[in-house]
Amino acid sequence: MPPQHGKSEGSTRRLPAFILGNSPDTKVAVISYNAPKARKFNREIQRIIDTDEYRDIFPGVRLNVSNVVTVGSSWLRNADECEIVGFRGGFKTVGVGGALTGDPVDVLIMDDIYKDAKSAWSPVVRESISDWYDTVAETRLHNDSKQLIFLRAGMRMIWRVRF
Repeated sequence: MPPQHGKSEGSTRRLPAFILGNSPDTKVAVISYNAPKARKFNREIQRIIDTDEYRDIFPGVRLNVSNVVTVGSSWLRNADECEIVGFRGGFKTVGVGGALTGDPVDVLIMDDIYKDAKSAWSPVVRESISDWYDTVAETRLHNDSKQLIFLRAGMRMIWRVRF
Protein backbone atom coordinates (compact mmCIF):
# COMPACT_ATOMS: atom_id res chain seq x y z
CA MET A 1 0.00 0.00 0.00
CA PRO A 2 1.35 3.43 -0.84
CA PRO A 3 1.55 6.25 1.72
CA GLN A 4 -1.73 7.77 2.94
CA HIS A 5 -3.75 4.57 2.44
CA GLY A 6 -4.51 3.72 6.06
CA LYS A 7 -1.63 1.50 7.16
CA SER A 8 -0.92 3.52 10.30
CA GLU A 9 -4.59 4.09 11.04
CA GLY A 10 -5.37 0.39 11.01
CA SER A 11 -2.17 -1.07 12.36
CA THR A 12 -0.73 1.50 14.73
CA ARG A 13 -3.69 3.44 16.07
CA ARG A 14 -6.62 1.03 16.03
CA LEU A 15 -4.93 -2.37 16.29
CA PRO A 16 -3.39 -1.74 19.75
CA ALA A 17 -6.77 -0.51 21.04
CA PHE A 18 -8.50 -3.57 19.55
CA ILE A 19 -5.91 -5.99 20.96
CA LEU A 20 -6.21 -4.46 24.43
CA GLY A 21 -10.01 -4.47 24.23
CA ASN A 22 -9.98 -8.20 23.53
CA SER A 23 -7.07 -9.07 25.82
CA PRO A 24 -6.38 -6.32 28.38
CA ASP A 25 -3.43 -8.17 29.92
CA THR A 26 -1.47 -7.82 26.65
CA LYS A 27 1.64 -5.66 26.61
CA VAL A 28 1.93 -3.73 23.34
CA ALA A 29 4.91 -1.68 22.14
CA VAL A 30 4.58 0.79 19.29
CA ILE A 31 7.81 2.01 17.71
CA SER A 32 8.27 4.97 15.38
CA TYR A 33 11.27 6.86 13.97
CA ASN A 34 11.53 9.24 16.92
CA ALA A 35 9.97 9.88 20.32
CA PRO A 36 7.67 12.78 19.25
CA LYS A 37 6.14 10.64 16.49
CA ALA A 38 5.76 7.70 18.91
CA ARG A 39 4.08 10.01 21.46
CA LYS A 40 1.67 11.16 18.76
CA PHE A 41 0.66 7.53 18.20
CA ASN A 42 0.28 7.19 21.99
CA ARG A 43 -2.12 10.14 22.19
CA GLU A 44 -4.13 8.80 19.27
CA ILE A 45 -4.47 5.34 20.88
CA GLN A 46 -5.55 7.00 24.15
CA ARG A 47 -8.20 9.02 22.31
CA ILE A 48 -9.62 5.84 20.75
CA ILE A 49 -9.76 4.01 24.08
CA ASP A 50 -11.40 7.04 25.73
CA THR A 51 -14.33 7.18 23.28
CA ASP A 52 -17.88 6.20 24.21
CA GLU A 53 -17.93 3.85 21.21
CA TYR A 54 -14.89 1.97 22.54
CA ARG A 55 -16.46 1.66 26.00
CA ASP A 56 -19.63 0.30 24.40
CA ILE A 57 -17.64 -2.43 22.62
CA PHE A 58 -15.12 -3.10 25.42
CA PRO A 59 -16.90 -2.01 28.63
CA GLY A 60 -14.31 -3.42 31.04
CA VAL A 61 -11.29 -1.77 29.43
CA ARG A 62 -10.26 1.74 30.38
CA LEU A 63 -7.32 3.99 31.08
CA ASN A 64 -6.79 6.09 34.18
CA VAL A 65 -8.91 9.22 33.89
CA SER A 66 -5.97 11.52 34.58
CA ASN A 67 -2.41 11.61 33.37
CA VAL A 68 -0.21 9.90 35.93
CA VAL A 69 3.51 10.32 35.47
CA THR A 70 4.72 8.16 38.34
CA VAL A 71 3.55 4.65 39.04
CA GLY A 72 2.76 4.94 42.77
CA SER A 73 -0.60 3.38 43.51
CA SER A 74 -2.23 4.67 40.32
CA TRP A 75 -2.45 3.12 36.88
CA LEU A 76 0.19 4.76 34.71
CA ARG A 77 -0.99 7.05 31.91
CA ASN A 78 1.34 9.43 30.13
CA ALA A 79 2.72 10.21 26.68
CA ASP A 80 5.09 7.22 26.74
CA GLU A 81 3.14 4.47 28.47
CA CYS A 82 -0.42 3.62 29.50
CA GLU A 83 -1.69 0.78 31.65
CA ILE A 84 -5.16 -0.73 31.45
CA VAL A 85 -6.91 -0.18 34.79
CA GLY A 86 -7.37 -3.45 36.67
CA PHE A 87 -5.21 -5.50 34.29
CA ARG A 88 -1.53 -6.20 33.62
CA GLY A 89 -1.56 -4.95 30.03
CA GLY A 90 -1.06 -1.64 28.35
CA PHE A 91 1.02 0.02 25.69
CA LYS A 92 4.37 1.74 25.41
CA THR A 93 5.42 4.04 22.59
CA VAL A 94 9.10 4.50 21.83
CA GLY A 95 11.21 6.15 19.18
CA VAL A 96 13.87 4.08 17.43
CA GLY A 97 17.00 4.32 19.54
CA GLY A 98 15.03 4.83 22.73
CA ALA A 99 14.79 2.61 25.78
CA LEU A 100 12.32 -0.25 25.78
CA THR A 101 13.04 -1.64 29.20
CA GLY A 102 10.89 -3.32 31.79
CA ASP A 103 8.26 -5.89 31.01
CA PRO A 104 8.29 -8.27 28.08
CA VAL A 105 6.42 -7.25 24.93
CA ASP A 106 3.56 -9.43 23.71
CA VAL A 107 2.89 -7.42 20.53
CA LEU A 108 5.52 -5.27 18.79
CA ILE A 109 4.36 -2.83 16.12
CA MET A 110 7.01 -0.87 14.20
CA ASP A 111 5.57 1.77 11.88
CA ASP A 112 7.08 4.93 10.40
CA ILE A 113 10.54 3.80 11.54
CA TYR A 114 12.19 5.98 8.89
CA LYS A 115 11.69 9.72 8.92
CA ASP A 116 11.68 9.97 5.14
CA ALA A 117 12.80 8.20 1.95
CA LYS A 118 16.33 9.58 2.23
CA SER A 119 16.85 7.98 5.63
CA ALA A 120 15.17 4.76 4.48
CA TRP A 121 17.62 4.47 1.60
CA SER A 122 20.64 5.21 3.79
CA PRO A 123 22.64 2.06 4.60
CA VAL A 124 23.94 3.76 7.75
CA VAL A 125 20.44 4.57 9.03
CA ARG A 126 19.10 1.13 8.12
CA GLU A 127 21.97 -0.57 9.94
CA SER A 128 21.49 1.65 12.99
CA ILE A 129 17.79 0.74 13.16
CA SER A 130 18.59 -2.92 12.61
CA ASP A 131 21.16 -2.83 15.42
CA TRP A 132 18.67 -1.13 17.76
CA TYR A 133 16.07 -3.78 16.92
CA ASP A 134 18.54 -6.61 17.58
CA THR A 135 19.86 -5.23 20.87
CA VAL A 136 16.76 -3.54 22.33
CA ALA A 137 13.40 -4.42 20.76
CA GLU A 138 14.02 -8.09 20.07
CA THR A 139 15.32 -8.65 23.60
CA ARG A 140 11.87 -7.71 24.98
CA LEU A 141 10.13 -10.43 22.94
CA HIS A 142 9.26 -13.92 24.13
CA ASN A 143 8.30 -17.11 22.31
CA ASP A 144 4.63 -16.12 22.00
CA SER A 145 5.25 -12.49 20.98
CA LYS A 146 3.68 -11.14 17.79
CA GLN A 147 5.30 -8.58 15.49
CA LEU A 148 4.05 -6.26 12.78
CA ILE A 149 6.88 -4.35 11.15
CA PHE A 150 6.71 -2.02 8.16
CA LEU A 151 10.01 -1.65 6.27
CA ARG A 152 10.62 0.64 3.32
CA ALA A 153 12.34 -1.10 0.42
CA GLY A 154 12.82 1.17 -2.52
CA MET A 155 9.47 2.85 -3.12
CA ARG A 156 7.28 0.17 -1.56
CA MET A 157 6.59 -0.99 1.96
CA ILE A 158 7.22 -4.53 3.14
CA TRP A 159 5.11 -5.90 5.96
CA ARG A 160 6.97 -8.29 8.21
CA VAL A 161 4.40 -10.10 10.28
CA ARG A 162 5.00 -12.79 12.87
CA PHE A 163 1.66 -13.91 14.31
